Amino acid sequence: MTTRRPTGFTLVELLVVITVIGILIALLLPAVQSARESARRMQCANNVKQVVLAVHLCHEAFGVMPPLGGAAGNNFVAKGKFAGQQGSIMFFLLPFEEKENLFRLGADIGNYPAMADAMHMQISTYVCPSETSTGGKGQFTNTYGTWGTSNYGANYRVFGNTAETPPKNWEGAADFASIRDGTSNTLFFAERFGLCGGYPDGGSPYPYHGNGSLHSFPPTWGWAWCALFAYADINDNTAPGTGQEGWDQMFQLDAYPWQTVCDPTKAQSPHHGIMNVGMGDGSVRGLSGSISHEIWHALLTPRGGEVPPGGGTAVVFGGGGVFVVGGG
Repeated sequence: MTTRRPTGFTLVELLVVITVIGILIALLLPAVQSARESARRMQCANNVKQVVLAVHLCHEAFGVMPPLGGAAGNNFVAKGKFAGQQGSIMFFLLPFEEKENLFRLGADIGNYPAMADAMHMQISTYVCPSETSTGGKGQFTNTYGTWGTSNYGANYRVFGNTAETPPKNWEGAADFASIRDGTSNTLFFAERFGLCGGYPDGGSPYPYHGNGSLHSFPPTWGWAWCALFAYADINDNTAPGTGQEGWDQMFQLDAYPWQTVCDPTKAQSPHHGIMNVGMGDGSVRGLSGSISHEIWHALLTPRGGEVPPGGGTAVVFGGGGVFVVGGG
C-alpha cells in the first residue's frame, strides 16, 4: 500500500517563496526609483534647454534678449523692444514657447481678471517634474491669490544691467555680442525651487517666497520673488540688511524647500548631487556640487575674461562639460 504525498506548498515553502520575492523587490526598487529620477532629470534638462532656445528666438526676432523686468512704475518696461509691457523675463519668453495666446492674455494691461488668469497658469516648460515644493502643479496660493511658479531662474549677470541702480538694473537689453566670454562659456539659466524658505517665517530672511514665473515684478514685489539668481545691486550687495551678500554664492543641493536653509538668493537643484544649467549656446550641463567656486563664478560672468584664447586649465564637471579657466 503506497502513500501519496499531498500536492501544493507547505507553509515553510510558502514562507521561503515570499521571503525571496521580498528580497528581490527590495533589490529592484532602488533601481526603479533611480531610473524614474533619471527620466525626470532628463525632462528637467530638456525644459531648461527649451527656455534657452526661446531666448535665441527672441534675440533673432528683436536683436536683443528679454529684460528681467521693467524699470518704470509697476514694472512697465521703459525702453527698447519691450517698452510699455509689464511682466518678468519668463513672461516675455511666452511667445517663443508657443504660448502667444497666454502672453496676449497677460499683456492686456488694465484687464485685471484676464491678467490674473495668466498669472496663475502652470507653464509645463517651466516646471521640473523632480521638484516637489508645489506638488508638481507649478502653482502656489497665498492670501493674495494663486500664482504660477518657475523652476528655472535667469542669471542676473547676463540679463540684468549691473551698471545701473535699482530699478533701472532690471532692463539689461543685452545682445549676444555683449557676451564676450562666449555663449558656450556663459550660464544663462539654472534650476530653482518653486517655493523656498521657512514657512510661515521660521527665521528665514525671505519667508516662504514663490519664484513667480510670469508677473513677478522685481522693483515692486522684491527680487526674491522673481525667477532669477546671482542678483546684486550696483555695489554687489545681494540682499542688504539680511546678511546674504555675494551674488556668486554657490548653488544649493539637497536643500528641502520649506527649510530655512533654502535660500532664494541662490539657485537650487531638486536632483541629488547635480544641478542642471542651460548655457548660452543652448547646451545643457550637469554641474556637480563639488565644482570649485572659481568655476561657478566664471560661468556666471558674461564678460569676465575667464576663457583666454589658447591656454588654460581644463576642468571637467558633471554631464560631460568642460570649462576652461585661465591660468593668470
